[in-house]
Amino acid sequence: MLAQPVTVAPCGVSGVTVAGAPSADYFERADEVLGGTRAPLLNAWLPYGVSLTNRAPQNIVAIAVRWLVTNSNGQPVVFSAESATFDNPRQQVPPGKSVIAVPVAVLLAAPRTLTGPGRLAEFQNARKVEVSLDGVVFASGQFAGPNNGKVYEQFVAETTVPAHVASTVMAMKEVGESVTTVVAWLESSTRPHSAAPNARITARVAKALLAAYQRGGEALLYEKAQGFEKSPAIRLYR
Repeated sequence: MLAQPVTVAPCGVSGVTVAGAPSADYFERADEVLGGTRAPLLNAWLPYGVSLTNRAPQNIVAIAVRWLVTNSNGQPVVFSAESATFDNPRQQVPPGKSVIAVPVAVLLAAPRTLTGPGRLAEFQNARKVEVSLDGVVFASGQFAGPNNGKVYEQFVAETTVPAHVASTVMAMKEVGESVTTVVAWLESSTRPHSAAPNARITARVAKALLAAYQRGGEALLYEKAQGFEKSPAIRLYR
């Protein structure tokens, strides 16, 4: 029994159904995805989660769920959980299958561990919790959803920025720039100039390439860059 109401916003995305507590369908989906025997922390999170079932004829490759919490002081706080598996079909949601989204993760199966006990207290003590599907990406690349958290822009960055950074590295190599110059450019790119998705993901990719260089030198750096150039092979649109 929850001390505060949890409201699930109507799902406006064609091909997706959303359910939450106290819907019997939600807990049936939870048992189906997570199994009947679960860790206590996961069970404590479930009343604040939702199930998403794919009714479309193609895989869902990315999901974003948004929680608007009115905390014990009456202040609004936003939480979100995203999952993007553009280049990993085994982690995508095929037609007829479901996932469970809780405020700390989007789950295809019961996790071995789950973080967030401190955040859980914020939900348990909240005055009100509102849950909504903020967007999904289908295998075709189509994004659908309200995009209140600007997750579309984030997903676009995740599918384009790694290849752009890698292509820049490989272009520098092709014109004969020294690896020292390439590394210096990557190091400068690890300091994002803003919190925008492009800047954050550029920094993340630059750090990954630098880590490859530190592990395996110039050869591994360029091998890693070539890998980033190839994936993911999807073009997002609305």
